[in-house]
Parts: sequence; structure tokens; C-alpha cells
Amino acid sequence: MINVKDAPYSASGNGTTDDSAAVKNAIAAAIAQGGAEVYFPAGIYNLPSWALTTPTPVPTLTEPVRLRGEVPGDTVLRGPGTTTRFAIARSELDVAGLTFENWGTIFEGINAPPVQAVSFENCTFRDSATFLLWSGTAAEFIGRLTIDRCIFRNLSTAVVSASMKFDAVYFTRSRVENCRRYVLRMSGNDEDEGRELVVFSDNYVANLTAEGFSGAAAVARVVQVICQRLVVTNNHVRRVRSIPGGGNTNFIYQSSVHAYVAGNHLEDIGTPGDATGAIIQEKNPAAISSRYIGNLFIQNPPAEGEAPAQPPAIQILGQGHTVVHGNEARGLRHALAFFFQNGGDLIVSNNVITDMDTPYGAIIVYGGENVLIESNVINGVRHTDESAWPYYTRAIRLERYGEPVTVGGTTTYVYHAPTDVRISNNVIKHVRKSGVQEGSAISVYLNGVEAKGLSIVGNTIVDCDLGVDLRVAGTGSFLDTEISYNTFRDNRVNVYAPTPPVAFTTRDNRGWATDATGTATVAAGATSVVVTHGLARTPAAAGITVTPASAPDLMGAGRFWISAVTATTFTISVDVAPGAPVVYAWTAQAG
Repeated sequence: MINVKDAPYSASGNGTTDDSAAVKNAIAAAIAQGGAEVYFPAGIYNLPSWALTTPTPVPTLTEPVRLRGEVPGDTVLRGPGTTTRFAIARSELDVAGLTFENWGTIFEGINAPPVQAVSFENCTFRDSATFLLWSGTAAEFIGRLTIDRCIFRNLSTAVVSASMKFDAVYFTRSRVENCRRYVLRMSGNDEDEGRELVVFSDNYVANLTAEGFSGAAAVARVVQVICQRLVVTNNHVRRVRSIPGGGNTNFIYQSSVHAYVAGNHLEDIGTPGDATGAIIQEKNPAAISSRYIGNLFIQNPPAEGEAPAQPPAIQILGQGHTVVHGNEARGLRHALAFFFQNGGDLIVSNNVITDMDTPYGAIIVYGGENVLIESNVINGVRHTDESAWPYYTRAIRLERYGEPVTVGGTTTYVYHAPTDVRISNNVIKHVRKSGVQEGSAISVYLNGVEAKGLSIVGNTIVDCDLGVDLRVAGTGSFLDTEISYNTFRDNRVNVYAPTPPVAFTTRDNRGWATDATGTATVAAGATSVVVTHGLARTPAAAGITVTPASAPDLMGAGRFWISAVTATTFTISVDVAPGAPVVYAWTAQAG
């Protein structure tokens, strides 16, 4: 072990003496020994004349260089200003128990050869530009990067910004406060080119902003990664803000093959007045599986004079197997809760969404195949700013997805309809308009596409403008659609399926009569009887069955038939007036 206060180094650690040469010589000695521990007793090591040189040739170490402080928070390495680097990492490095303040980029990796492990534990980094900047090339590699139980305060550019290959990155149990732009940015190569595992867990992040930046650089993101496997769990994040006109604001902006995001508390994330991006944004068309489970999304009312932040909670643009389960979203403004584009094998279940003010919807699926939206609670979806955004609002919304295809410089679109979708056992309440537009609990709009296998079953829909809203345009159509076993209460319209007529089957809905039975009598000497069916929508003639109940011989009539089917009645007619009354039993089904 090398003690920086021992001879021949003789650092003072008194906060006033220039210890630059002493500290630098001690670290150089550890490198010359092939790796060793450099020990810093408690104190403030003032390094005003620190000048960094890149070690050449790259040292060959038999063990890491270990920088150790005596007491966390009481062993401070104070730099000369926010344009000076402390160290260039070109070999294995292990740092613990130290506080770094007043630096530029504290640790930087430049043109490094493969490095097996770099570790930072129980350290504080404050009042500097960047903690770790690693600008690698395609040939550069870190086996494992560990950041654990560290504190980051007032970093003006980023916490970690790196572009190199790695086996694993662990950023855990740390605290980030009043920093700028990125907490963990691991980008550069494609997800299948040597970037394996990223873990970001049990951290606290507060007040991450892009203040002082402009244009595309004015972006704030907690985690931005490209990797094979991403694990983000049990983080508490409060207030992340980009500058309006900059990039998207995100808790996660990722392109991974497999993602697991669970148990995070995410509060006030977004750019004021900007609806782009998402709190969690997945942008990998090649994604295989994603799990978003048990996260809490909260948007509090904005500060006085500040526009509300407006990003969606989760936006999935990939096509892999996705599960969104057990999340809660509160108070989202001018946004949507969950947005999915042309995905396959999608499960959205057991989520709670409350108090939304949006012109879009709570759960939106464009395209998609094998989709299950089940057992969610959506309570309170409204849209108050219709003057600027004259749109409908919906709790659950399905539409087509237009896939751009470019041939010979000309872009056209191939449209995909939602296919094999089941919307079941959800509770949807208080979806209301504020002006001329309408609020729908479940909305399906098909423009020029045919939806197959849509089931709306077992839902409870209460106090909405429209309960179920089915619309088509152009050659759009519904095939094999069912609305059954739902409960409707206090809605302005329970089921809306306007012209052109939308065909579907129904059974045993409560509060919306789609099945009825009864009897009707053709009186002696009459040739018809008008029957009031009492159904909620006009039945098709094929949905009405009539059989003679009292006189199989029809009392002189040769035949009977059904005619004049309307929204409220139908007519039973006979060819010859019977000599005595004839009772007919009937059943009618709207669908």
C-alpha cells in the first residue's frame, strides 16, 4: 500500500498546500509496481497545479490501481477547475471512499485497450463537469463497469457518457442531485455488437435538467442505452426537464433486445409544454421481450408560470413480446399513458390510470397482433383544451398502423390492422368531453383496413360519453367481432356503431339490451302485428326468430315473415288473415 502522506510523497491534505506532485507521484508509483493501493488519509488534498499526461506506453498491470479514501466524504481531492481532467483510465481501476470536487471530466477513457474492470464505490463527485467520459472505438472494450453507492451533485455536463463495448455495466444504490443532461448514457454501437448487460437499480435522481444547453444538446435523460439486456429497477426519480425545442425528455431512452423495468417511482418527468418523447421510450424494432412491471408515474400540477410536462408514460415502438403489468399513472397532462406501435404478443394488464387530461387516450395500440388488454382500471380521462387540440379522448384506443416503405425514392405506406385483440375485465369510468368532442371508453377506428378477432368482453363502463365506439372509413371493416358480458351504466351512449353499419355479435350485456324474447299476437282478421323489441340497437332481420306458439296451422294463413325492422320495432306479417288469434314467440338479438 502507498500512503500519499508518507515519504517520498509527503502530501499534506490540509486544504491549502499544493499536493499535486505528491498525489501524482504516488499514483505513478502504483502503476510502476504493476498495480497497488494508493491510500488517502482523511483530509482535503488541494491540487491546483494538476496537469494530466496520458501514460505511454499503456501500463501492464498484474492487479488494479486502487485509490482509497479513509472516510467517505472526509477525503477530498480538490481540482483546479472545471476544465481539467483528473485521470485517464487505460487499465484496471478501483476507486472507493473519495470525494472529487472542482474538476472537468474527472475520469476519462481514451483509446484504451481492453480493460477487465473499472469500479467506483462509496465516492462523491461534485461541482464538476462530468464524472466519467469514455469515448471508445469499435475495438475498445470494458469487461465490467461498476458504480455503487456513489453521490453525484452539481455536475454540469453529464454523469456518465460513454461509447464503447462492454460485458456489464452496474449503476446501483447511488444518489444524483442537481446534475445536467445524462445520468447513464451508453450509446454508439448497435445492440447486437458487443454491448451486453446494463443494470440501473436502487438509485435516487432529483432535478436533472438541460439548463445552460441549447438545440439538440438541450436534452435530459436518466438512462440512454443500447445493449442486449437492460435491467432498471427500484429507482426513485423526481423532476427531469429538457429545454423546450431540445430533444426528448426521458427516464429511459433505450434500444435493447431484452428489457426488464420494474418498481420505479417516476415523478414530474418531461419538457414543459412539449408532448414528444416518453418517460420510458423503447425504440428497437428487433426487440425480443420487454417487461414493464409495477412502476409509478406521477405528474404533479406545474409550477406557477410553467406549462405542464406532457410525455406519455410508456412508448413502445418495437415488435417483440411486451408485458406492461401492475403500473400506476396519475395526473398525466396532454399525453397518453401507454402507446404501442405495431407490436406482437402484447399484454397490458392490472394497471391503474387516473386523472388524465389528454386529447389522445390512456392506452393506445396502432396495429399489433395477439393483444390482450385486461383487468386495468382507468378512472377519469378528460380533455379540456379543445380549442388548441380538437380531438376525441379515449380510455382504450385501437387504430391502424402505417408502415413506411420506400422504393426508388418514393415512400408509400402499408397499413396493418389490429388483429386478434381481446379487451376484457377492465373497469373504465368518467371518460368525458369538455366541449364538442366526445370521450370514449373503448374506441376502434378502421380506415381502409379489416380488423379480425376483436373481443370486448366482461368490461365495466360507467359515466362515459360513448361506451364502445366502433367506426370505419373507406374499405375498413370488422370481422369476427364480439361485444358480450359487459356492464354499462350512466353512459350517454353505450355502444356507438354509425353508418356504414358495423357488424358484431353480442350476448348478455348488462345495461345495454342486446337480447330479447317475447310473444306477439296476430288478431283474427288481421294480417300483421308490430312488435316493440326493446333492444339498444337495430337488430338485423337474420337476428330475429319467430315461431307459432298457439296454432301450428296458422288458423288459415299459409305463411308468415318478418319485415320493417327499425331501431325500436319489427313487424310479423301473414299472407292470409287468420280466423282466430295466433300467438307467435319471438327472440331478437342486436349484432
